[in-house]
Amino acid sequence: MFVEARDTHPASLFEDYIDYFLGRSRFELDQFAAAVDEFAAALAADPEGLYADNAQYYLGRSYYEQADYATAIAELGKVETDYPDSTYLDNSFYYLGRCYFDQAEYQTAIPHFESVFGTGGALFADNARFYLGRCDYYLGNLADALADFTDVVATYPDSQYVDNSLYWEVRIYTDQGSCAAATSAFATLEASFPTSPQVPLAQAYMTNHGC
Repeated sequence: MFVEARDTHPASLFEDYIDYFLGRSRFELDQFAAAVDEFAAALAADPEGLYADNAQYYLGRSYYEQADYATAIAELGKVETDYPDSTYLDNSFYYLGRCYFDQAEYQTAIPHFESVFGTGGALFADNARFYLGRCDYYLGNLADALADFTDVVATYPDSQYVDNSLYWEVRIYTDQGSCAAATSAFATLEASFPTSPQVPLAQAYMTNHGC
């Protein structure tokens, strides 16, 4: 439908709308390279359009999904500089953090994840808190990591990362030699998420590391 609309009305005042929604369709179908072209076309048609900030964010996301982190960082960064009032600002900060996290640049990732919480009503708040914990863990900041994972469990009980966070709690307590605390966290994980793949992983980690 969108392709037909663009072909039928190539000079339409709604060209940026058409390109944007065609890009979203491509994105949802995991056709990320094609989505890049559509989002770029939407921005070229009207960089101040109604969906321009959305297009900018999804342009960066499309590069992220292709693991082109350098380009994703450049494009996601434009959301803050070009569209500072965008409702996609929190999303952009989160995926900037993920760009660095996925490259094991944990220290660089941290301020981007932290920026998510300054946007208000962040959609990715639980995700950002979880990945802050991961960053802190890999940097050896176990107390900070434990606080992050505990916050996910307490503040975002419906998050998809609750079982993962409990796993990391078990892991941290085990690393600290606090086997009683590790056992307690494991019991919560097992009782709350009996079918989670994190359960056998946590149990194996405890067994293999002295708990």
